[in-house]
Amino acid sequence: LTIKFADNTSETVVLKRIRESGLEKSRELGLAREALFYSQFKSHPTVKHILPTVLHAWGDLISGHKEIIMEDLTKGIQCGYFFGPGSPLNWDKDLVAATRGLTAALPPVFVAKLAARAAAHLHAAFWKDTNLKGDWIRGISWIPGRSASSGYVASTASTGTDSRGEDLWEVYQRQCREDWESLDFSTISWDPQLRACIDASIQRAKPDSGGFEVFRRWMSKDAPWSLVHGDFHPANCMLVETDKADKVDQDADLDALGRSERFQLLLLDWENVGIGSGPQEIGQFLISHMDPTLRTKVEKEVVEVYYKCLVSANPRIAEDMTFEQCWREYIIGGAGKWVWFMPLLAKSCPPKMTQYFHDQLQSFLKTHGLTPETMPMPRT
Repeated sequence: LTIKFADNTSETVVLKRIRESGLEKSRELGLAREALFYSQFKSHPTVKHILPTVLHAWGDLISGHKEIIMEDLTKGIQCGYFFGPGSPLNWDKDLVAATRGLTAALPPVFVAKLAARAAAHLHAAFWKDTNLKGDWIRGISWIPGRSASSGYVASTASTGTDSRGEDLWEVYQRQCREDWESLDFSTISWDPQLRACIDASIQRAKPDSGGFEVFRRWMSKDAPWSLVHGDFHPANCMLVETDKADKVDQDADLDALGRSERFQLLLLDWENVGIGSGPQEIGQFLISHMDPTLRTKVEKEVVEVYYKCLVSANPRIAEDMTFEQCWREYIIGGAGKWVWFMPLLAKSCPPKMTQYFHDQLQSFLKTHGLTPETMPMPRT
């Protein structure tokens, strides 16, 4: 959209909305959640720095409608393009042109650290925040002691099991389980160990294995939960130059907290925003796009930036989670998230694309020595 002002100046903005033909899918997937997130948090003193400028946001989960008017980010660069041609999202693209020739100056680890910093600011702002409000927040009823229907703390007479929270959790697990059980395994080359790991993971989440009760106890005791993006991968991030860009050395590196004077990273596409593990998002991000050989060399650096930024923004987190625990959750959470993804992707993606995701996950599990005996349940 182009807005024309009385002084004959104009400004281009972006209108994002759901067409009538897409309302059924929007209702099913909760796509209006993004507008509700922007409406509530676009002016949050911490979060606004990692968001595009949003002028208007309205959404309705029941009808599926949403309307978002936001800044035009044409001058930005989608962060996935910096990770090379491996990702299916980058196939058949001129990545030098897409990154405006910045690939040499901005290697994948640079972008990953910027993303880790942005994620840390989000997670630190809402770390174990039992006062979060909004029934539209995915999994809000998973917050320990939270009533699903009202958002108020459950009474002491309650068993602590929130039926709607359990139902939602089981919907996600059943989707993963049913897609896996109906999968045609002949279309790609499946690694037997990876199949065994996914089998074991899905088995642990079944009702007869007490999956939800295990999840609920984890949330109440050990989970490093916060408000999370929910689909944290490079293609959902946008790199934009700051107003200091022309005054900074083009080769200027990041500091220990992942700060850059020249570039700012914005997070987009908040349809899956909800309650979940913070370190898990870093696992999803690196498995998604980064070459496995590079990932094994730099992943600890990226997680270190995430953790340092997390505890710098919210020092009490250091009392809840050590770096070693953060590192372990990066591994377990990343594996669990991609176990949940794999059956869905294998059912819906062409074989070549499925093979890519298979190989990314297989490499991650191998790097970190995960076996059927040590696999987590699928994570959403």
